[in-house]
Amino acid sequence: MIWLLAMACSDYSVREAPPAPPAPPPADETHPFGDPPDWNTCKPGLMARYSNLPSDHPDVQDELVLDTGVVDTADTAWEPLDPYTVDWWDEISFSSFEPSLEYGPGWAPVDEGLKDDPRFFAVRWEGWLRVTQNEEVPFILGASTDAWVRVGEDTIAHLSASPYDPKTHSASLRTGQYPFEIRYAHRAGDELGFRFRFTDGDVQLCPGER
Repeated sequence: MIWLLAMACSDYSVREAPPAPPAPPPADETHPFGDPPDWNTCKPGLMARYSNLPSDHPDVQDELVLDTGVVDTADTAWEPLDPYTVDWWDEISFSSFEPSLEYGPGWAPVDEGLKDDPRFFAVRWEGWLRVTQNEEVPFILGASTDAWVRVGEDTIAHLSASPYDPKTHSASLRTGQYPFEIRYAHRAGDELGFRFRFTDGDVQLCPGER
């Protein structure tokens, strides 16, 4: 009996488990706008990235402006588009911290000596928004000619082929902190202007920490 047990055991061998696959490298969790700020100490405002739009850019459509100053929206160049698929903000002319986005009419900040400068340009403002309670938050937005206001993954306002005509909008915001971005482009006509401001609500805008 002992002999049989010995024979049975002789056919058994311990196999080592295959090595575990290497762990994937840790993901870079830093947001493109930087980390959320310290809301108790941050300076209110947003970072701005300015870009020039040359007059021969295919998306500059000066000839679409009517005598009334309103862009002819029937032209296909002004159909709704995704601002993340165009190159208007690819090349940065300069950057700045801006505590206020109340510029009013005639605002033309980019002049690099190109033909028709400073008429056509684009800018994106970026930072973080803190909302301390669920509420409907009003804001003023006016832009000639295109603007997108984005909270997290949601576009809360969009103007296209618009004259400079500031109006009050509103958005239902929930408690939390969110990446915040405005993309603006002036690409038609002589009328310039931009204005944005939250007019009420317990909200705060600050640049991200890098």
